[in-house]
Amino acid sequence: MTPEVSARELTVLAWRRTALRWAVVAVVAARLFFDVLGVAVVIAALVVIALAAWVSIRVSRDFGQALPDAASSPVPRLAGAVVGTCVVGLSALWWVLVR
Repeated sequence: MTPEVSARELTVLAWRRTALRWAVVAVVAARLFFDVLGVAVVIAALVVIALAAWVSIRVSRDFGQALPDAASSPVPRLAGAVVGTCVVGLSALWWVLVR
């Protein structure tokens, strides 16, 4: 196995772990916040789970190519991960401060 192939596999695995974390956090948040936020948190969790599945599938396609093109740049996925993490973190902070 060449170093390039190994690096691609590690990148795909890292993005899949990130997508799995999103799904787990969404399920836990839906379970914890359902009494406070109602159906809105379930809808948000379903959207996050769908986005996590999309990221996992997209990464497999992008890094499965021999030579990735400009469209397969990880910048949009990384930006989405940063924004999503900030939203979850700020929501958790707000919830802790309000209680």
